[in-house]
Amino acid sequence: MRYLARWFLVLALSFSIGLPWAFLQGVAWAGMIVAFAREVPIAQAVAMTFGGKHPCKMCQAVERGESSEKKQDTKQVSVKIELAEPEHDDFLFPTFSPQRTVFAGCFGGHVPAEPPVPPPRFA
Repeated sequence: MRYLARWFLVLALSFSIGLPWAFLQGVAWAGMIVAFAREVPIAQAVAMTFGGKHPCKMCQAVERGESSEKKQDTKQVSVKIELAEPEHDDFLFPTFSPQRTVFAGCFGGHVPAEPPVPPPRFA
């Protein structure tokens, strides 16, 4: 099960960074080099392939697919986050009174005046 989860994670990450488009572009370039090498020397076939002046149908499809993904990525919804103000200023700036202690805020403002009688027994 862990093996399958790892492969799923690798697959999801590769799709998120656009690896399928890069793979298809590599296949297209290899096909173009082979096709051009039938007509011209290999050095010129490589130059024609990567020159950009002779794109094949697969290269054009990859370019359209990548640009459509980029357009979808740029369409983001802007979210405005509004911070709420505390209801009472007493939360940030507690007022001093002799009955309050430093830890009064931890107990919701309620600090018992006297300990419970009899003292609690712990088992």
